[in-house]
Amino acid sequence: MEKPKCPGCGGNYMAPQNMAQRIGAVLGSILGVVGKLGSIFKGPAGVLAALLAGALTGQKVGQVFDDHVLRRYRCTKCGKEISL
Repeated sequence: MEKPKCPGCGGNYMAPQNMAQRIGAVLGSILGVVGKLGSIFKGPAGVLAALLAGALTGQKVGQVFDDHVLRRYRCTKCGKEISL
């Protein structure tokens, strides 16, 4: 997909917001650790692995949501936000 131009100032760089990716990573981390607490594999290594796996999974789900549903961008020049 081609990068959009700012409708306000005509700026060439619109940065993706990626809000769903950030929220997904945090929620995935929390759910991964909570799910791990009930597992038979306890210990710091198991909790860290669950945290990372949950964060990566949540980030990927959030990326799909950002790319296909939200598609929000912010102009780096004037700060105007748009949704495509």
